[in-house]
Order: sequence, then C-alpha cells, then structure tokens
Amino acid sequence: MLCAYYDKTCDSKELFHDLKIAKDDKYLKYLNQYDVIYLDMASVLGVTSPEDAVSYVKRNITEEVLDIYSEVKEAEALFDTLANLVIYTGNKIIMIIDEWDAPIRENGGNTEIQREYLLFLRSLFKNSGTTDKIFAAVYMTGILPIKKDGSQFAISDFEDEVMV
Repeated sequence: MLCAYYDKTCDSKELFHDLKIAKDDKYLKYLNQYDVIYLDMASVLGVTSPEDAVSYVKRNITEEVLDIYSEVKEAEALFDTLANLVIYTGNKIIMIIDEWDAPIRENGGNTEIQREYLLFLRSLFKNSGTTDKIFAAVYMTGILPIKKDGSQFAISDFEDEVMV
C-alpha cells in the first residue's frame, strides 16, 4: 500500500479515494509523487548468499536507477548515486525495507555479515551529508526493534512504531 501511495509510476487515486487517508488535507500532496525503492530483505536472502546480500542490494538498486534514468551519473557509493538521482529528478526518494532485520536474525552467529549490513544501513540513513537530501521518508518493517538491535552505532535515528 505504501508503494502504491507514493510511487510516481502509479495512478492510485482510485485505490485510496474512499479511505480515511483521502480525507486528509495532505493526501494529494504526496500521492504518486516519488520514486520508491522497495526491498524485501527476506527475498534478497532467498536469491543470494548472506555474504553477498549487501553488494547484491547495492548493485540491483544502482542498475534499476540507471535503467530508468540513464542520464543519472553512477557513483562508487550507492548513496552518492541516489543523491545524483535526486539532483536529476528534483524529488527525494521514499525507501521501504520490508523485513529489514532478516540479515540480522538469519545470521545470528555471523557478526561480520551483520556488521556489513548495519554499516550499509548506516551509510544510507545516518549520513549527515546526504540522508536528508536523499530521502523524504524511510519505512522499515521487521520483528526486531530498530533501536534495540544490539549495536548502538548503527541506525538509532529512527522512530519505532509497534503494530500488533
């Protein structure tokens, strides 16, 4: 639903027109206005090795950005490529990471894989030079609370919303 609401390649007005959100004053301001990056980390782990998950995600996001926007300059770091995308389009990005914690949960004994993944998230979401310039919003779902993943340095700037 988040993808359908934000993604500018969708025309989802009809999908939401009779829901409570459609009555909100800001409903149309955000409807279908963004490039959306959607990751399902459990699916990523289903198609690549845990050791290659971060490079797989970086590679595939970069390829998709360049497929859609061939004029965007690819950079060495993913966050720089995304910054170039935002400069090119003039719009920030919405990122949705479903099961954000799968690489942590499923690699409990391999702290190096966990560390690489958390450093990747940190490079995107705790980078004072680019995070606010790139992302309009980030949604991360999972079982583990984001702030309580056991590594204080990683991604502590998020607000947790518990849904049952």
